[in-house]
Amino acid sequence: MGKEIEEIKETIIAILKNRMYIKENEFLNELSKRKIKDKNKIKSAIESLEEQGIVYISPKKGLVLLEKEKSIIYGELEINKKGNGFIHTKDGIVFVPNTSINGALSKDLVLVSNLRSNKRFAYEGQVVKVVQRTKKYGLFIVDKKDYGTHIRPYNNDFNTPVRLPEKVLKTLQDGDVIKVTLPIDQEEVSQLNRIIGNVDDEEINLKALYEMYEVPYNFTNEEIDEAVALVFRAPKSYTGENVVEISCHGGI
Repeated sequence: MGKEIEEIKETIIAILKNRMYIKENEFLNELSKRKIKDKNKIKSAIESLEEQGIVYISPKKGLVLLEKEKSIIYGELEINKKGNGFIHTKDGIVFVPNTSINGALSKDLVLVSNLRSNKRFAYEGQVVKVVQRTKKYGLFIVDKKDYGTHIRPYNNDFNTPVRLPEKVLKTLQDGDVIKVTLPIDQEEVSQLNRIIGNVDDEEINLKALYEMYEVPYNFTNEEIDEAVALVFRAPKSYTGENVVEISCHGGI
């Protein structure tokens, strides 16, 4: 299966080498001539090429080979404390203002378009697509009001909008801390992964940290040892990130 997908990817690149872009129907016809008809495998190959920053699916043009499309830049997004984004390229730094991040997170692989010159950086543009998420899940707090139920980020530095199905929102309680999927497409509805606890729970902050960094945990009433945990919140830590320093006996 893996070898076959790689062969399809090579065929796709070969087709695109001779043109700037190709519409979907024409593209599928070209593959059919080469006896490639399995749409699931074709989809997997295109998704893999897109994650590698080799192709881009344009709503207007169809499938585009990025090395020929100078108006689109692919790269890893870095977001600073003000919410502005930056992508390092061979031609310099591309600046993305916080109003043009469009739900992308720091370290996401993104496509940036609408490029224009900038006085301080090589270009300025906006995120048109998140190709690959570095985080699969996010933590949110449930707010139940008279006018409806909404969720807000558990961390203030998290600004990706998410939507949950209405029937799921109705089952949640005010103050619940929940873990949900982070879709790539902002129009896509997120899914509830689990309820971590409630903001009134004594251990909720510690549970949330474990969940954010995907560390397995299982709290019981059994006392194993006494330890000291120091929390250093971003940006006031050695790494500039949220850090927990735990001092305990060896082997714990």
